[in-house]
Formats: sequence, structure tokens, C-alpha cells
Amino acid sequence: MITAGISAILPFFVFLSLSLPPPSLSLSFLPWFIPRFHFGLDPGHEDRFSIYVHASKQKPVHVSPLFIGKDIRSDKVAWGKISMVDAEKRLLANALQDADNQHFVLLSESCIPLHNFDYVYSYLMETNISFVDCFEDPGPHGTGRFSQRMLPEIEKKDWRKGAQWFSIKRQHAVLILVDSLYYTKFKLYCMEGRNCYADEHYLPTLFNMVDPTGIANWSVTHVDWSEGKWHPKSYRARDVTFELLKNITSIDESVHVSSDAKFLTCSFQYNSANMMDRLIH
Repeated sequence: MITAGISAILPFFVFLSLSLPPPSLSLSFLPWFIPRFHFGLDPGHEDRFSIYVHASKQKPVHVSPLFIGKDIRSDKVAWGKISMVDAEKRLLANALQDADNQHFVLLSESCIPLHNFDYVYSYLMETNISFVDCFEDPGPHGTGRFSQRMLPEIEKKDWRKGAQWFSIKRQHAVLILVDSLYYTKFKLYCMEGRNCYADEHYLPTLFNMVDPTGIANWSVTHVDWSEGKWHPKSYRARDVTFELLKNITSIDESVHVSSDAKFLTCSFQYNSANMMDRLIH
């Protein structure tokens, strides 16, 4: 795991874009919530990342100087609505204007780094895939949310689910931005009133259909869904200890919680020590 989602409330994005210093490339962070984390961005790395913040229509007051002047034109974002996807697209549109930005990471104000910047930079920039959480949930909160109105462009067999926190390559950022066909289907037929939440299904389904081998089916951001509630587990200040972060860092299994009682979880193991090797080739 690269980051840990300590809590998740309402959408407020941070986008971090990784870039290599000339003549190299860069990493983009896309903060969604008002960020209170520094992501290990110590002085000296400024030429290797850029930050884009989607806050709200009201100008936010940033505690960290890293986020001052990084706000993009934003719009109201509501939990469970297509506006969450719209905010992601808006962040990508801004970050893609800089040709040096080659990897794009969506974060929230609740994300904290589990490794230093050099580790994160190498881990993400030296891989040739994107990290998009993606799995098949046969239960009522998975394929049970599929609408026949999405046919013929989207079939039930292609329907996928996953956490929204992505870390993607530039070509995939472009793909998300130019897509209108599948996005329109989600906008029209995946909404809160239908018990369908676009931020949980749009990207996993899109990539499962257009480039399933181009993504890892897990996210580099740890989120704990083990409580089986509408929102992941939240950690209070007293819960966030060195031991907790150490335990999260040592996780070597990606666990997906199904909403089908007959398939409680599905998981697979990965070796974080040699993951870099495996992803490069």
C-alpha cells in the first residue's frame, strides 16, 4: 500500500501529478477533499510533482502552503452522484495540460502517506500499468445495480465495482477524459435514486471493457470496507498509531468485500517487495 484512507466523508479532491524533471516526467496529485496531508512532499522534490485541488465554489483556506494557488475551477460535488466523476474529469483536464505530467493520483484530505516520496515516486513512475480497483461483485450492491438501459454499450457481464481512489498513467487519463459514450450511460442510468453510485462503478467498468490488462485490479490506497457499511471504516485521531500504519504498510493481500452473502470476500495476494519487478515487465 502507498497511502491509507483514514476516513471518507464527502468528496473534496486532491490531485497529485507526478512528473519527471526535465527531460524526465512528473507525478500529479489530484486532491479531492481539502487536503491536510503533505504526502511526504519535503523540500527538494518540487520539480517532480504538481498539485491540483478541486475544493468547492467557495475559495478554501489551505493550512499547507503546498496547496495555496493550486485550486482549479470547481463545482458542487455531492456524494453518490455523477458530480463525483465530473470532478475527477475536471481535475484530469487541468493536469493533462502539462505535458510533463505522466502519472495521476486521486487522493482525499484523509489520505496519509505510508512511504516517503522517493519510494512512492519510483513505485508509480516505474510501472507500466494503472492502479484501478476493479472486481466483480455478484451481490445486490454490485451487479444488482446494473440497469438494462445500459445495453447494448454496457453488458451485465462487464459490470464491475471498486473504490474510487485511482493512480493512473497518462494514456488512461486521456481515455477517461475523452470518453462520452459510457459516461453518458452512467449519467443517465446510474444514480442514487436507483441505488447506483457512478464513482464505484464507472472507472472499473470502463477499464474492464476497454483495457482490462492495462490495470492492476487493486488500488494503492488502503480502504477498510470490512464493517460492511455504506462508508469505509473511519479512524479517529486516537486510533492512528504507528502500529496501525505499520500494519497497513505490511498488507500483502487485496481484499474485495462482496455484497453477496454467498461470496463474502474475494482476494488475491501480491508481493509488495517484488511488485515493481513484475509490473515493469
